[in-house]
Amino acid sequence: MTRTRTIALLILCTTLACSGSAPVPASGSAAEAEKAPCTPRECSYLPAPSEAVFEPEPGPHPDCCCTRADGSLQVQPGHLRRMQLDENGLATVFVPGLGVAYVRRDGKSTWVHPFDNGADSFVEGLARTVQGSRIGFVDTSLDIVIEPAWDFAFPFSNGVALVCQGCQAVPVGPGDEHQEVVGGTWGYIDRAGKVVVPVTYARDRLPPPPA
Repeated sequence: MTRTRTIALLILCTTLACSGSAPVPASGSAAEAEKAPCTPRECSYLPAPSEAVFEPEPGPHPDCCCTRADGSLQVQPGHLRRMQLDENGLATVFVPGLGVAYVRRDGKSTWVHPFDNGADSFVEGLARTVQGSRIGFVDTSLDIVIEPAWDFAFPFSNGVALVCQGCQAVPVGPGDEHQEVVGGTWGYIDRAGKVVVPVTYARDRLPPPPA
């Protein structure tokens, strides 16, 4: 990716409020979700280059997707075909006021945690997914590996992830756009979602995860 297109995506992510929470998914079958009304949304993504346009601009694209009451994102087929995919076969889509999602060519998608003005990276094969205000983990097929059950979670490191309940993100300083996660209780989970250090500790008293 060229420096120009990288900067363009960073600007878009800031403009489109990537830190917004995704809608809270409702219960129900996939068939019921498909029949539900879908609200048209503007979105932005990086199109694949072509002979005509070697360095395409990322958008925005009116009505390129829609959202259902259950919180799911549906990208229109014409836009799916145009998206530039990464090494995992995924495109990053920014939706104003809602956040950022990974989308596959076949339309499967998931909301993800915004990170570094983009979508959360896959670390040890997993990325953080967001449902409402809860965080879990998906693999590169966008299958949920760990259900969204935590108020916050850090990426995996050496097979474990630091998670918390009752914590919240606050500005690092007055007027600072950067945030830190404070309060609540902390612990560790493994790649199966099993708690390996109880989520009962203040962060400054948290013991190290098991070796």
